[in-house]
Amino acid sequence: MMESGQNESPTPRRSLKCKVFGVGGAGCNVLKQMAPDAPVDMQLVAINTDTGALLASGISDQFVLGEKLTRGLGSGGDPEVGRAAAITDAAKLKAYCEGADIVFIIAGLGGGTGTGASPILAKAAKEAGALVLSIVTQPFQFEGSRRSTQADEGFAELKRHTDTVIAIPNQKIFKLIDEKTNVRNAFTLANNLVGEGVLAIHRLLSETGLVNVDFSDLCSVTRGKHSESALAVIEAKGAHRVEAVLEKIRKHPMLSGGVLEEADSILVNLTAGDDFTMLEVSELMEKISEVNKQSHFIFGAGINPTFDGKISVTLVTSRFGDVIEPPVSSRVGDSNGVGEIKPEFQDERSVPKRSSRFAAPAPDLTEDKKRELFRKAPRGRKKTSGLRQGQLPLETVSKGRFDKSEPTLYEGQDLDVPTYIRRNVVLN
Repeated sequence: MMESGQNESPTPRRSLKCKVFGVGGAGCNVLKQMAPDAPVDMQLVAINTDTGALLASGISDQFVLGEKLTRGLGSGGDPEVGRAAAITDAAKLKAYCEGADIVFIIAGLGGGTGTGASPILAKAAKEAGALVLSIVTQPFQFEGSRRSTQADEGFAELKRHTDTVIAIPNQKIFKLIDEKTNVRNAFTLANNLVGEGVLAIHRLLSETGLVNVDFSDLCSVTRGKHSESALAVIEAKGAHRVEAVLEKIRKHPMLSGGVLEEADSILVNLTAGDDFTMLEVSELMEKISEVNKQSHFIFGAGINPTFDGKISVTLVTSRFGDVIEPPVSSRVGDSNGVGEIKPEFQDERSVPKRSSRFAAPAPDLTEDKKRELFRKAPRGRKKTSGLRQGQLPLETVSKGRFDKSEPTLYEGQDLDVPTYIRRNVVLN
């Protein structure tokens, strides 16, 4: 099914207030790279538990997260420390999000601050009434299983509190580089993919086009669906730019693995110069829609004089999952100088807990209850089964040569007679 925006002629659009939060080291690095290209109406906010890394980002609007808890020395790669730091500053996070229409959360998963603090920030933004879009990177395989496990847990937690999560696996970067690409350039490329995605979404919502994609269109694709999304920005230029764009879509690492084929919703926005023809629009959309005929398509197109000679295609796909209700909070707030933890930010992590090896103490009993229990409890030997052993066939033996001698009597009993006979004891 194909939809387009309502406005088909250039008209002024309502200004949307957009805030972009870079959380942790990776998130702040992305903000640093995209800052020169960020529009003036986009507010960039850098958040980290590491004071030194925060200052190195060069972002003017920044604050140290959980400074009383971490003393500005970072989270040590522990997501629980990052989470606790965010909880202590939950009120401040919510205040930063007030008034925003859209909140972007940029973070790298697998470490401490980005993994642990991002879900708390996402919840604060939703409480403030914003549409929350999270764009996160996942670690390379060579970073180890621990970071991979922490990234998976952080991703699951982030889905609980955000409208949509766009995950960019760093491992897919290898499909965009060659063996001569150095480490710095590889990470720069990964950061650019995230930054370009944020700027592309902001551009399609803020710029007036021939066919507009407005805020409600984006909400219909993402809001409240707890979806997993993919994002790709593809550009091509030259006489065969349409064919080049379609080829890049087929080979784009972020759209591989059936992303387009399995998507429930696909948002497509085309941006080009004044030389953009209707035939090119038709060819592009027909080829893209053929990949998934069951998906809900939202189409937008805009003319930008700076794009003369080239085409830019922004693709946002969403695959809806089950609605996940946040778990009931059971954490207790404290006021030990770190800051009171508000109940709305105290979700219990959905991980199994180890059972205690200590037994609970016996309950206190009243004297009447004790007497009642003692009366019910049988005393003495336990009852035996109904089986009984037969009696041994013993015969009385005569005294032999002492048979005629005087018996040894004591208190009327003959001590020469065995005791068991004198007392009639049955031997079994």
